[in-house]
Amino acid sequence: MSDITIKQAQADVDQWIKTVGIKYFSELTKLGILIEEVGELSRLMLITYGELSFKESDKGK
Repeated sequence: MSDITIKQAQADVDQWIKTVGIKYFSELTKLGILIEEVGELSRLMLITYGELSFKESDKGK
């Protein structure tokens, strides 16, 4: 396996998006996705390390 630079990885991803993928997401969409994921992570951290407990509907997931 050969080493790849970040610049080459970015170029490879860009080429994939242009040929196989649909399009780049807008900044607003990327922000919304990030906020949603951070919210899920913070909830799990509160359950694991804080005082929040699982909802009955979430147990077993």
